[in-house]
Amino acid sequence: MTAFVDVGFKQVQEYLGRSRTLWGRRGASDLLLHASDAAGQFSHRASQLGMSDIVKTTLRSFEPQVKVNADALDIDGVISLTSSDNDKAWEAGLTLARAIRTQLPAITIQVSLYDQPSYGASLAQDATDHPKRKRTYWPRPYELPLQKLCDECGQSGASDYLADKDSWVCPDCWQRRPRKPRGQLYRALKKSRDPGVQVTSGFLAEQRLWTAIASQTGAGRELAVADDFAAIAKMPALADDAAQYRATQDNHLATIFADGNGLGGLFAEARARAADDGTEQSLGSLRTLSKGIKEATGEALLKATLEILRPDDTQLPVVPHIQGGDDILVTVPALRAWRFLRVFLEASQQGYTAFGQTNRPTMSAGIVICHDAFPIGDQVELAEDLLRQAKRHVLGNGMSFAWTDVTWDGPRPAAGRPAWDLTKLNNRAKTLNAVVELPGSIRSSLRTMLSDPDPAARQARLQHFVTRMPESAPFLSGVLGADWTQSEVLSQAATQDVLDTLSLGRWWSE
Repeated sequence: MTAFVDVGFKQVQEYLGRSRTLWGRRGASDLLLHASDAAGQFSHRASQLGMSDIVKTTLRSFEPQVKVNADALDIDGVISLTSSDNDKAWEAGLTLARAIRTQLPAITIQVSLYDQPSYGASLAQDATDHPKRKRTYWPRPYELPLQKLCDECGQSGASDYLADKDSWVCPDCWQRRPRKPRGQLYRALKKSRDPGVQVTSGFLAEQRLWTAIASQTGAGRELAVADDFAAIAKMPALADDAAQYRATQDNHLATIFADGNGLGGLFAEARARAADDGTEQSLGSLRTLSKGIKEATGEALLKATLEILRPDDTQLPVVPHIQGGDDILVTVPALRAWRFLRVFLEASQQGYTAFGQTNRPTMSAGIVICHDAFPIGDQVELAEDLLRQAKRHVLGNGMSFAWTDVTWDGPRPAAGRPAWDLTKLNNRAKTLNAVVELPGSIRSSLRTMLSDPDPAARQARLQHFVTRMPESAPFLSGVLGADWTQSEVLSQAATQDVLDTLSLGRWWSE
């Protein structure tokens, strides 16, 4: 029997959400990537951030009995160790968890030990559900009521003064602070035509995206990281004339949470095969699947980013908070959000064709459009709720999304609004272009009329309105059909569809 120990981060969203600012979330994501760097690929910059090469340094005292598991799947936030000695492996896992806690005191870490004949066997569902040993390290509780709370997270006692932010912060938020080599311009990409260029500065999540952009386009210009959410919101629409009908155009952004559908079944089948026969072929197939999903999602993110990158942009229009195997969490300018989402979903669908035509995985997303001052934690929570709604809409079979526009709909998901699938969005594109051209006064009037509880009254008021405001006709016909005026009532479903199209069209940009 062989011991396999997983040291994994739990409740990552909650950990990222401790920060109310962009620099705090970026810093947290950066720390997680460093702390789980089992391969040592970021060792060159760890010391610059005041961090040690945690995995390498910790395991040094356990070698050669314990080592990093070379067969492990490429899963973000999980470090896999292996040994022939259960006790040694368990001790190494606990020691590593405690070492990480010194750098990231607010993260939740779970250590699990599996005693199995092979790594493939440790991946069996029964094995993963029932590890031989398991221990969870929870964030340290706040126990000093008279101590000043952290100005950034408000959850732990402040211990350090962050001069450039004029803030007192806790140890975890102190680790997240902006400093070299974070937040710098990516000068390595300037005028570069080398497809293999490596970015050596900036946040790691953005480095990955920049390096991919360089490989795809040769870069050719210098791009900066947005300093805050306001900088993202101020980025112009993709077309210079796209915002002419909008009174507000430079203070809204969108946070998008996307996750794959149907992947659980694919992985379950592959894991079962690896567990049953334990051959290198079946384990290799599982690794190929894991890597392929991750690469397809990354490629979709790259394509969507390139799609919303203007020739005159001086900063990246995408903040990649999380890029995991089959999920992403990003923030983009509101006026570019729908283009990003369409391309990302379509590219995901294309990338997943490698995994078969039947029971092929798909992608769903939740999107929150809001003022740049709306708390990021609330944005993420809303996006998660909407993502679940989108998944329910297609039952794991199809590209879908659900959205809310906080300024239009309020701080909670709009009641009665169903999720849409990608087909409906594409079919509705011409009508959404018509929404963009409608003056704000017409959109407001339409919304008021549609609030009438009487279906017959709604129909009569709309028919009268379109005779006075014929510019609204293309929009209404696009949603309700060319013969909509022949009806005597406007059903609740039709009413909801018009309202939803008006909401989506507020930030539509082709």
